[in-house]
Amino acid sequence: MRIKTSELEGKALDWAVAEAINLPERDIMNGVVVFMSWFDVNKCRAGDDFCPSTDWSQGGPLFEKYIDWHDELDGIRCRAWPHGKACEWAYGSTLLIAAMRAIVAAELGGEVEVPDELAEDDA
Repeated sequence: MRIKTSELEGKALDWAVAEAINLPERDIMNGVVVFMSWFDVNKCRAGDDFCPSTDWSQGGPLFEKYIDWHDELDGIRCRAWPHGKACEWAYGSTLLIAAMRAIVAAELGGEVEVPDELAEDDA
């Protein structure tokens, strides 16, 4: 299912981030996406989910690597600008969501093809 990057959230957003940073997919099982290279590199436990849009231990290193500038607009909306990319601001209800959307937008564009089972889970 194609989803606007600005509307990505939850597991669909996390999946798109993994695509944007080129993590090889291992499996989608019961709506949980497991990316083996993430776990191998970061020594996560087997069965841990890749959720950089909500977990600073996963999203923080990506934020530092990819995001040049960010601010908080009104306590609810945040925006982030990916470095080295000419892209629109990405907004989100949290800084991590805004940053992950910015990474996806910069690398994959304004719309992303997301597996139906992940898109439906967040709908």
